[in-house]
Amino acid sequence: MRKTRNLCIVLLLLLFSIKSSAQKDMLNKLYKKTLKLSEVENYMELNDIPPAQCVDSKQVLNNDLDESGNIRYSNRRPSYEIKVFNVFFHVVNENNGNRAVPISENDLIEAVAILNKTFNQFKIFFKYKGHDQINSTWRSVLYIGGNRTFSQLVEYSKSIGKYQNNSFNVYIVSTIRYSQYDSRKIAGLSNKPGINSVIDDEYLLTSTLPHEIGHNFSLEHTYRNWNNSNCNLVAQNDYIDDTLPSMAYENSEIDSDCTTYIGDKDKNKCGIDFTQVPATNFMSSNVLPCRSLENASFTSGQGKRMMLTIQNKWNTIYKKVENSIESLYEPYQGSYVQGIYQDPNNVTGKEMKFQKGFDYQFVDCKKTTFVKKSYSKNDVPKEHPYFTAIKILQVSSSEARKCNIPRPSVYQGGTVISFGNIIDNNYEVKKLDSEEIQNPKLVETLPFGYSIINKELKNGDKYQKTIYKARN
Repeated sequence: MRKTRNLCIVLLLLLFSIKSSAQKDMLNKLYKKTLKLSEVENYMELNDIPPAQCVDSKQVLNNDLDESGNIRYSNRRPSYEIKVFNVFFHVVNENNGNRAVPISENDLIEAVAILNKTFNQFKIFFKYKGHDQINSTWRSVLYIGGNRTFSQLVEYSKSIGKYQNNSFNVYIVSTIRYSQYDSRKIAGLSNKPGINSVIDDEYLLTSTLPHEIGHNFSLEHTYRNWNNSNCNLVAQNDYIDDTLPSMAYENSEIDSDCTTYIGDKDKNKCGIDFTQVPATNFMSSNVLPCRSLENASFTSGQGKRMMLTIQNKWNTIYKKVENSIESLYEPYQGSYVQGIYQDPNNVTGKEMKFQKGFDYQFVDCKKTTFVKKSYSKNDVPKEHPYFTAIKILQVSSSEARKCNIPRPSVYQGGTVISFGNIIDNNYEVKKLDSEEIQNPKLVETLPFGYSIINKELKNGDKYQKTIYKARN
């Protein structure tokens, strides 16, 4: 029961407003056959499909809130250091490996980009760590209670060795429902707080994914306490000061400005008016177009709560799924060997690809203000040009990492490459003294096996003070 109570239950009454069987057949055809995942939100909006709703269990987080609903650790200053978390996807198929809604790696990269675009403002970053396939027709359909629950799916993935202890685990299934006898659909479930979530495949690339990850970081719905008999809780609602008190609502109950409630549920048990609602908030009722990926946002107070949750639950939950800032500068496909970019045709057979969702600049290794190539957060860099280092503007607008210089044909007297911090693991390092640096015959007199890195630039500057010897 406790695990069930810790799950956020997001209800999607997809077919509620579709009156004819022909319309139902058309919707099923579009969703299950031809509609791209990136088009789902727009299609729902254009066809006025009822939005996703969330049913809150009303359970207080484990010792995180006091009797008034205040965060117990709210007086602490949250850490504003960048945190990078691994994320891994489990695509649950039918027994034969097929599924009605195809999920490609490009879809998963897009999903990670959505997370980064949403959470980077709070110094929360995600690193794509891959995906696997779980072929089990029985487990591709989940229910809230009884058998086929989300927790059972997680335990099954552990039993077959596919669960990733070092990552957020996102499961993608074909259907989530109330029960075997109740066909109302659910968009997603998540542990609150935690690192596991599950998404109905149709909603992978919608605002549902950031919503569920928000729950992973202990965010509540903006309408959590709206009809509670405790008027103090009604006023606090989701326990965050800068989110407006609210209630669950439908599309017809929100004005076109996405802030004014025009329905008839404007009074709760405490008689408090909710005329202004945060319909564009990720944790509100899923009303389109208000809570679309284009419009949705988190407040600064929600950001603070997420960062405090990470800080408070670091040792028990989040530390094990952390990655380094350095990892964000590394491609998810293609490789560097001993810190040197390898021709993908000779090494991996795959083109190099970096994560989507960041603003990249490939800058001159020495003069890092000189941008040689750039990509927006909606593009996927597919190469690391020679003699350039990488800037990710969401991380730092001034710091560049991972200088890429071609591998030399020989090490003795040749030119090798420093590739970020990795060089310390692949080379022995010797610092040069001032006399050695000025020696015009330094290359010819290097100790056996040592090489110098880019001793002289085109403009004649001599700046390298270290030589390297490749380890065996």
